[in-house]
Amino acid sequence: MDMQKLFSLEGKTALVTGGAYGIGFAMAEALANAGAKIAFNCRSQEHLDKALADYAAKGVDAKGYIADQVKALLVEQGVEHGVLDLGRNVLLIGGKPDGSDFVVGVQDPNQEQGQLVGRLEASDKSVVTSGINERKFTYNGQSYHHVLDPATGFPADNELASVTILSQSSADGDALSTTCLLLGQEKGMALVESLEGVEALFIAKDGTWTESAGMGDAFAQ
Repeated sequence: MDMQKLFSLEGKTALVTGGAYGIGFAMAEALANAGAKIAFNCRSQEHLDKALADYAAKGVDAKGYIADQVKALLVEQGVEHGVLDLGRNVLLIGGKPDGSDFVVGVQDPNQEQGQLVGRLEASDKSVVTSGINERKFTYNGQSYHHVLDPATGFPADNELASVTILSQSSADGDALSTTCLLLGQEKGMALVESLEGVEALFIAKDGTWTESAGMGDAFAQ
């Protein structure tokens, strides 16, 4: 496990969002899995219980990092072709045995589950999507999703419905998809275009979509 890479990713995501988003709990989980002791500074048993619950809930931010580690293990064991699907985190091992690309469907965030806006064709890449259409509820006629803006404490509210990141690393895709969803289309796309080896598909609430410059023929409706 390369902890230096994990700390670097934490710093990168915090830097590009002005400290608005990081993966601190993912780091804590990875450290714990590596045998490190995790210390919680709490004033009472009640606060300790809450800290542990938060830790367990937010540890899911490590999904991309875990996917990368599973892929590395499988490749080490000789696996040359495969698809790891952790739920909106898809990591590809090589391509299909016949030499063609794998095809990954992209959910339309403005439609029912299973309705696709298109597909991505890729080999040996990560495809990660963050969107406002899952893990949500309605209260008093208002819909609340799970991607929270740390500046307000409320769900992020901009023109975007989902962001799909195509990258080499699932951990990068995990962090960047949420980061770009929070930043909005203009700032989020500017971030993607500044990064080497990263492409993106932004889908807006009005149904329109925008690709990064290097996406090319990888995405098709």
